[in-house]
Amino acid sequence: QFELTVDLSQHVLVTGNSRSGKSSCLNLIREIIETSVMVYTIAGTGNSDHLKNEIDLADRELVQRLLDHCLSRIVDGESHQSSSTRIVLLIDDIDVWRNHFLEDRLGLSLWAMMQRVIIEGPAHGITCVLTMASGQSLPAILSSRIRQKWQLDGHPGGVIGEYEGRLLRGQLFFHTEVEASDQTLRSQKSSVVRHLGSRIATAELRQRGAWGVFAKDFEEVCLRPSADLAMCVVGHVGSGRTTVLESIMRAWQAQHADGRVLSVSDFSEMTVEQVCAMSVTVLFVVDDVESLSSLSDEWMQQFFMHQRPKKDISLLIAVPPVFLRSRGEHWVQQVRRSRTGFLLGECAEHDADLFGVYSSSPSVYQRGIGRGLLVQDGVSQGIVQAGSSAMPSLSIV
Repeated sequence: QFELTVDLSQHVLVTGNSRSGKSSCLNLIREIIETSVMVYTIAGTGNSDHLKNEIDLADRELVQRLLDHCLSRIVDGESHQSSSTRIVLLIDDIDVWRNHFLEDRLGLSLWAMMQRVIIEGPAHGITCVLTMASGQSLPAILSSRIRQKWQLDGHPGGVIGEYEGRLLRGQLFFHTEVEASDQTLRSQKSSVVRHLGSRIATAELRQRGAWGVFAKDFEEVCLRPSADLAMCVVGHVGSGRTTVLESIMRAWQAQHADGRVLSVSDFSEMTVEQVCAMSVTVLFVVDDVESLSSLSDEWMQQFFMHQRPKKDISLLIAVPPVFLRSRGEHWVQQVRRSRTGFLLGECAEHDADLFGVYSSSPSVYQRGIGRGLLVQDGVSQGIVQAGSSAMPSLSIV
């Protein structure tokens, strides 16, 4: 009698027909190894649970976060061979997974990332345990990287595996209970893969001048303290334009304690000359440009015709995309020429060219209020979720 063991330094492929026990085998392997390594499961369960490191294959945001995490380790170049730093990916029905992701451009990109993880992962402490109906449907470039191949036969738990060059028939033993100590160890492992919260309270932002977080790595987005701000917040009604304006305005005030924020209501009390002569830094905040009165619109037009100082005056406006495209002679074009903007909702995909970005990758992140693509100086910076003082903090799930 020989023991069939899992060598975590190499990939494992488990094949078998439907209802042969592939998923049960995957669960068994997880029970055995998850107290000593970081384990992630990708399967078509219909629901993701980041607390258990379980990811639904249709949840592209979490799939990309996991693959980004693995690839960052590969790019880092360190071996990470100790068990405490090893990552094991349990992927159920990878043939279904592959077919699902070959349907569109974003899926192809994710599959290319997965292939690199399989090919280069073992040298950097990343192991994959894969299940599929037949090993022949796996591309040869991936199959050649897998040394441990198990085939489940007709009876439950029956397995054919390789031992010292021979194929032997064996039986898997499934645990029905988990020791309390094992559960404690599992709970101590925290996941690096989680969703971007749909609500982020500005009070949670720690850095001075922060107004949101990047979707990719949850790093805070801060205003550049030494530069004047000239930004268009572009979006349709209900996309969160006002929410973003308020968040950026608060970030600006945190950086300019002695500065002054001017809005449309101040136009009737101050002339353009008075504003330009102010000795403090100034931020103009104009919400709903398309709804400005003729007097307020004329005031802004005079402001841009005036020889305004090059420093100490910043501009922050909210405008719908159709207004930017159809009003070529309007003063908003002066702000747009800074090529800095925040494109909310579907504008991130359809209107980035307004700021000099003519090709953007499809996003795995769901649309939400105050969420969009940040462009600075004509360069795409990535998806950002703006903070909000009006919304309570919502746990990231």
